[in-house]
Amino acid sequence: MSWQNKVVIIAVACVAAACGDGSGTAGPERPEILVDCAAEIQTRSGKVLGQSMARDTCAYRGIPFAKSTEGDARFTAPVPIGTWAGTFDATGYGPDCSQLLTILSEAGTSEDCLNLNIWRPAVDNNGTGVTGLPVMVFIYGGGFTIGGASWTLYDGSPLTRNGVIVVTVNYRLGPFGYLATPDLQQDDGQVGNYGMLDQIEGLKWVNENIEAFGGDPDNITIFGESAGGWSVCSLLGSPLAAGLFDKAIMQSGNCIMGEKAPAFDFAADYIEEMGCPATGTASVDCLRDKTEQQLLLNAFFAMANGAFPIVDGVFLKEQPVKPLAAGTANNVPLIAGFNDDELKIAQMAPSILPMRTWSWARFWREVADGFSQADSNRLQQLYPQGDYDTPADLWADINDDFLFGCPTYFALDANAGHQPTFGYNFSVNPGAFAIEPAIGSFHSIELGFVFGNF
Repeated sequence: MSWQNKVVIIAVACVAAACGDGSGTAGPERPEILVDCAAEIQTRSGKVLGQSMARDTCAYRGIPFAKSTEGDARFTAPVPIGTWAGTFDATGYGPDCSQLLTILSEAGTSEDCLNLNIWRPAVDNNGTGVTGLPVMVFIYGGGFTIGGASWTLYDGSPLTRNGVIVVTVNYRLGPFGYLATPDLQQDDGQVGNYGMLDQIEGLKWVNENIEAFGGDPDNITIFGESAGGWSVCSLLGSPLAAGLFDKAIMQSGNCIMGEKAPAFDFAADYIEEMGCPATGTASVDCLRDKTEQQLLLNAFFAMANGAFPIVDGVFLKEQPVKPLAAGTANNVPLIAGFNDDELKIAQMAPSILPMRTWSWARFWREVADGFSQADSNRLQQLYPQGDYDTPADLWADINDDFLFGCPTYFALDANAGHQPTFGYNFSVNPGAFAIEPAIGSFHSIELGFVFGNF
């Protein structure tokens, strides 16, 4: 059955103790069992100390899963953390990964940032113990240049009340995570994609240790939004991620990854701007000698379009949709979708705002000049201007389909031949909040509903 013919009904589950057994009478009350959040958890890496975040949630934050990527380890694959002596204090967030803008990071940033956070229920009303719980591993968005696992929005406490364990994983960003040059290419051909290798290393740690926190290593769902959605699709297509997850959710993502040659071109511009030799070991040494801030100050010069997962022949052998369609990828049950007005909020950008006052004649002339008259004619057929208040609204709709809608459909169709596959479209009611008419159901708005943090 194709995804178009399936309907997903999202409902709020009620437990038997509250709603009874369906006979109209309440079921017998069970004793409430509290987990001691301060009790040490024994992992394969060592002991971990957590804390109670709310009466019904335990949190274990800042747990390292890989060694530092500073110095000579910059632009290399992550190395497993190994073991530590004593007990690791996981009562506070570890730093998020280096980035120029820290608006989506609340714990500070560092190159030594490969850590993860775990939330689990502290209350067991079923009397069976907090064991064998489904696990949800979240991959944050931010265009692969900003973001972090410490952002308040991603606090997993409310989500654990649905009987799941929640994990958020940090991964390298910008040039630290995605700079790809021929001189950084490994013997096996792997180059760039360091942030993706971080995600894989984090998933390996979760698989090996989540049972100690009450999780089921055979029931792991990865979910991510925006760049996290792109990450989910790349993990679906990566042979290096095989067996590390059992289900996937792609929120406002895309399955079209970068290619090696353009990534090399972006990197060449970046290296020139950094004042480093163009090629050779001297180029790599120069980049590793730069300070964290020096690399970040020029990050948007060439990395705004270059900070991206690429088809390198190792992490990704081809664009993910191809193995998904062939059934040779990590085909698992998949939910994927997008929001009604992903890019409507972008109309507030200074470069787009004037478009709200353009005439329709000017808009279609600009499209024809930028692309072709044939493209302009075809878009006028697909997107009748009478359906839109302004050219800016139409522009946003076209880009919504280009960046999120069509790529999501391609992924759903590819996976539907092999696994249960579901599509969704997220929207809020008109007038749901004060500025809804201006920005609609914008990119990322669903996250507050997913996590229960508003």
